[in-house]
Amino acid sequence: MKPSFDLCRQPWLPCVRLDGQPATLGLGDALAQAHLLRDLQGETPLETAALHRLLLALLHRVFGPDSHHAWAALWQQGRWEEEAVRGYLERWRGRFDLFDEAYPFYQTADTQAEVRPINKLAVSLAYNNATLFEHQMEDESLCVSPARAARWLVTFQCSGVGTGPPNNPYPAGPLANTMIVMPQGRTLFETLMLNLLRYSNDHPMPSGPDDRPIWEHDKNPYPPSPKTFYRPGYLAYLTWQSRTIRLLPHEQDGAIRVRECHLAQGARWDSSLVEDPMKVYVRDEKRGTWPL
Repeated sequence: MKPSFDLCRQPWLPCVRLDGQPATLGLGDALAQAHLLRDLQGETPLETAALHRLLLALLHRVFGPDSHHAWAALWQQGRWEEEAVRGYLERWRGRFDLFDEAYPFYQTADTQAEVRPINKLAVSLAYNNATLFEHQMEDESLCVSPARAARWLVTFQCSGVGTGPPNNPYPAGPLANTMIVMPQGRTLFETLMLNLLRYSNDHPMPSGPDDRPIWEHDKNPYPPSPKTFYRPGYLAYLTWQSRTIRLLPHEQDGAIRVRECHLAQGARWDSSLVEDPMKVYVRDEKRGTWPL
């Protein structure tokens, strides 16, 4: 039997209910119950921010909103229209399978990248044998559940540190090296709404018909390449794949686990064309405009 993990329905998002009790939910349930949840809380601040950006990309695709009036109407409803959310997820359900052969979620299906331990995707764990406060050695590969692997995957695509030769470096992920600001409401619904921008053609990033999240592309638009890929739009930026990754599942004691993955540098992004709404920008005579 082929391994499968449906992120739309399987529990993997770490949420907190209004009474303080933890709840792990799939994408559909998390958004349908967002007004009944206090927040979405990852293992690390980077994970929390990365998971919120994923949900924002999905919500923008379903609801827009294309004007301040449309935003206010969504806010007044006090909850997401469950039929619209689940209908969209069902339409693209195959693209939200973590182990799909053709379109594995947030990954590259056809890759010959080096096989590395899954530890590499955990931003809070040691990347090499020079450990200090964290004592997991690189040759002591962890074995994690698909839910945890999915959270690490989304986080690493956002926060991978830039590497490479000085004259031709690969950039860091959008959450690396900068301060991230997210207004927070009383519920997960309010928090997502407060970070849901007016999505229209005069948005700081283009939002035309060619803009779409990564899972809607028939072919991965960000293969490893020395070329620079300019911004195609806000949703593509929110779901930008900064690394070439392919998780390698295996069965252990009757359950699917992940111990290794293919991992390599992904495509480059021209950061000078990016104005991230979650970042605070300052101006300097020598450096120009740059994020704190």
